[in-house]
Amino acid sequence: MPPACLSPRPEPEQSLLFPMSLSAGKKVLVVGLGAVGSGIAAAFRNSTATAYDVTTMDPHAPDAKLQTGILEVPKEELCALLDGCVEIVYAAEPGNRDDYTTAGSTIARDNAARFASFVALVADCWPAASPMRPHVAYAGGSWTRREAVRVTESGAPLVDDESPAKTTSANAYEIAKSEAEAAAERLSALHRVSITFFDWISVVPNFAPNFTIAKMTEAALRHGKVEYSEGDYGRPLLHSEDAGHAVVLLAEERLKEAADQPATFESVLVPGAFTHFREFARIVVEETKKVSGRSSILATPQTNPTPEFLRTRCSSRRMQDASFTPRADMIEAGLRETCRVAAERVEKEMLKESPEQGTSEGN
Repeated sequence: MPPACLSPRPEPEQSLLFPMSLSAGKKVLVVGLGAVGSGIAAAFRNSTATAYDVTTMDPHAPDAKLQTGILEVPKEELCALLDGCVEIVYAAEPGNRDDYTTAGSTIARDNAARFASFVALVADCWPAASPMRPHVAYAGGSWTRREAVRVTESGAPLVDDESPAKTTSANAYEIAKSEAEAAAERLSALHRVSITFFDWISVVPNFAPNFTIAKMTEAALRHGKVEYSEGDYGRPLLHSEDAGHAVVLLAEERLKEAADQPATFESVLVPGAFTHFREFARIVVEETKKVSGRSSILATPQTNPTPEFLRTRCSSRRMQDASFTPRADMIEAGLRETCRVAAERVEKEMLKESPEQGTSEGN
């Protein structure tokens, strides 16, 4: 018997205050405005193929149209928000992997419970007579949860559509993401809600202080030097708006199908463009010179060995067939924005530590 939060909902009653008509237009609801959610919202707004009416929801984002949590919305209002939605995006889970490794952390369990309640609410609001099933784009995964069982032509490890979930080598974050995928598939069948589970590549801009660019930026400003892994090492990256474009492409592909499709579940890997760490270092040197006024900030290869997994590439035939291509220029722009924001934070910290000295001292 499934847990209470996964129990089937009774057939919903039609709201008298918010009558549901699925001919209302191409409405999109985006729940969560972190890096991925903001990129998805922007991609739907900027779509040139279709006009979308995008509503955003996040209790912590000042630019959200609705500054509230999805589970705090009264049912009548939620039904009105969902009325006619062609895409319901759930991007409300914390993305910082360090949060999952803290002793006693309940973040994985809390995320699972919230998403289960969310899907149940969507099903409860959806009119039983509608030929169209609700569709949820769930930004709940990560490419690193998959095992690189293949290699590229150059011999680098490769994660692709067929890569299975890690088992013995998975960390707490990756285990949580694989459990989220399995739970989403069960919820899709239980509530007859179509769900696409997205395994994201690393998305930029990324303002987390433990992101590689942030660490490099701090080293550049504090010590005048950036160390990087020389050779064929780096990370596959994707700009947040390109991540959003991937969701838009699949939504438009789905909307071309007949409306009376049964509820389905799909797990999709969203790839990025491999970006070498020497490019990270080049960007940090250029941006921190501008910010600090220093004439000399060095980029030097580090002497410590670099883990082999930092050669891993990522590709997806599914997304390639949908005409999706990550844009390297957007990735560089995202890295530069990340660096500038990190530099502003570090400079403020340095001024507090030594208010009588400017960061340009020692030029």
